[in-house]
Amino acid sequence: SACDCKAIMSDNVLNSPGLMDPSTEFGSMMQHAMKIKGAQMEQDRKKFELYPMYLQNTMWMQNEECLALRKLPVGERLPGASALKEQGNERFRKKAYAGAVECYEAALGSFRYAKQLDPDWKKKGIKDETIEMVDESGDADDPAVQKAVAEFMLSCYNNLAACYLGRASSGQPELGSTLDADYKLCVQASSAALDIDPTNAKALFRRARARCEPMTATD
Repeated sequence: SACDCKAIMSDNVLNSPGLMDPSTEFGSMMQHAMKIKGAQMEQDRKKFELYPMYLQNTMWMQNEECLALRKLPVGERLPGASALKEQGNERFRKKAYAGAVECYEAALGSFRYAKQLDPDWKKKGIKDETIEMVDESGDADDPAVQKAVAEFMLSCYNNLAACYLGRASSGQPELGSTLDADYKLCVQASSAALDIDPTNAKALFRRARARCEPMTATD
């Protein structure tokens, strides 16, 4: 009965208030165990944590179009990836930065992504040893296609940087973001663009702004 259920729940130590209170012996033990577990998990994914957020997110990509594109030969992915990028552009024009970022991540993730090799990783946790970084952006046989893909990736990185910088400069972080994190992501995305084209003016300009604006914000 409902009464019996309430009685059982009231006797259940897991429902006792203050169970995790570190001032109690049990609470202190649990807090310590959680710290050890957390530290171990951080050790297991040290390399993964160094990847920019937009690259980490490609590992749990839910965009079906992106996942379907990964199965195609590299030379056949550009039209679909370009459509994803255009969806991002539409959101960017509306200053819907979070949605734009997701689209650009999917566009980039059609060629470069983190691949999880362990089917049970959600239970076991993220471990560097079971993650493969896949970069197929230069795998096309046709040099013209290789060039087109490189230009596409460059554009996506620049657009990501524009999103992060726009959001940070607005002073209004969206859910799940912070101004400092956005400035850092802008630097990372701009640097990725400069890896493709070291003289790209947009990437150089945005990276410089992202490095300088946080320092002048308190003046």
